[in-house]
Amino acid sequence: MQCALDLGERRPARLARPERVFFALLPHAMASPAIKRVQDAWAARLPHGRPVPTERLHLSLLLIGDYELLRPRYVEAVRLAAARVAMRRFELRLTTIRTFEGRPRRNGGARPRPLVLLSEGLGVLELYARLCDALGRDGPPPGAECRPHVTILYGAPPVPPQPIEPIPFPVSEFALIHHERGYGRYNVLGRWSLLG
Repeated sequence: MQCALDLGERRPARLARPERVFFALLPHAMASPAIKRVQDAWAARLPHGRPVPTERLHLSLLLIGDYELLRPRYVEAVRLAAARVAMRRFELRLTTIRTFEGRPRRNGGARPRPLVLLSEGLGVLELYARLCDALGRDGPPPGAECRPHVTILYGAPPVPPQPIEPIPFPVSEFALIHHERGYGRYNVLGRWSLLG
């Protein structure tokens, strides 16, 4: 993932797809090889699936929003909120694999169904809650839920929830990611360390 603190003027004034900003956990060196092994095994089982590039694997934590025009002042406000989060390091475990339903497209139909690894552990839910609090949110909208997950491929047929060999995922920091949708680029807009 690139590091980009300045959103710059290099993008067209009008984008074909909104840009996405979200908080994520980036895999520790201990977790990355295990996630990749699961991804490779399922990509072999589902040959029509499109694996997520290794450098873009992450645990999605909290969506900030999709923006037609992402202004630096929005990013700065989110950064200031993130800097207020204080919490100790923790370890979560990836324990389950399943598909999510593809979200509807604006013009009808559904986006490719993602195959995801789900986490368990109270630390990740506490971090989610603290980020929501720092941002002045009450949590997910009614009917939604906090589902921290690692997407490993897109375009999977339905896969019901099933256990995998647990993958330890140490968490010592969280990151703010800018997804330039349509370009396939992820930029790190900030990183915040948890307390040792």
